[in-house]
Formats: sequence, C-alpha cells, structure tokens
Amino acid sequence: MGRNHFRVTRRKPQLHRVFFQNDDICGSEGPFVSPEFLEEEMVSRWNRVYEPARESGLKCIFHTDGNAHPVMDILVEQVDVDGFNPIDQAGMDIRKLRENHPELLLFGNVDCAFTLPDGSVEEVKRETKELIRDIAPPGGPFSGLKQRDRSGRSAGKCHGNVQNSQKIR
Repeated sequence: MGRNHFRVTRRKPQLHRVFFQNDDICGSEGPFVSPEFLEEEMVSRWNRVYEPARESGLKCIFHTDGNAHPVMDILVEQVDVDGFNPIDQAGMDIRKLRENHPELLLFGNVDCAFTLPDGSVEEVKRETKELIRDIAPPGGPFSGLKQRDRSGRSAGKCHGNVQNSQKIR
C-alpha cells in the first residue's frame, strides 16, 4: 500500500498522510464503463482496498484521468473518497466539482497540456492563484504536481507553482 505525503499550506504547515488509489476509469468523454458496472463490480473492491488505509487514519484519494463527473457521486457517496486527483482541464470542471462536493480534497487542474509545458512562469503563477482563490478548502490548498514532466521544459515553472501556492494563504 503506497503512502504519499503532501504539505498543506496553512498558517502553520502540517504533513498529512494520504493513500492514492490509481484506477484510470475515465477518458475525456467520460467513464470507460457504465456507472452501473462500477457500482456492481468496483465499489466493493475499492472499499476493500481503502479499508486498511482508513483504519490507519489516511486520507483516501482517488485518481483517474478524464471526465469523472458522471461517476463522482458514486466515488463520494459509496466509496467515501476524501479527495480526487488529477482533475484534468480537458475533462473536468474543478469549480463545478468544488461546488458539488465542497468537502473533497482536490489535487490538480493547472493546465498540463498548454500552460505548464508552453506557458510563461507568470502564466503558471496566474493560473495557480486563480485556482487557489476559487477552489482551495478553508484550511488552505494542497500543492503538488500531476506527474513528472519528462521533457524537462516546465521544471522551473512547476517549482514556481509550488512556491507560489505556499506564498498564498
């Protein structure tokens, strides 16, 4: 069982232990299978995977690329996830997700297709500030990256993204 640590930006930073369940079930058009299939075949399996993490006091984070809006109620109500990642702009509206599920920890949504690889440092900072303003939970934002950038073009911008979010409280 994997454990990841993320720093929460608050007045006094704290480490929170989280467990990521990586199960890409969606593409940009929506789920690869029906919501009914997920309810019948996957919910009980996901809950078995999450059970030891929950018993250990970890926050349970679900990962899928793509548009998961059609299955978010299943993940929140039946699997009882604490958070969601990576919230790709191509498939998900993070502001709608925050509005519909204000209790979720949300990870991601700085544009990995254009802003991070091709935008300026200032564009990355602007987009990060807008996201923090619009979707950060009351205790402060989580800061992290969706994945490693293999091209190396955006390493400085990614570092700037994290530094920027730590300054905004």
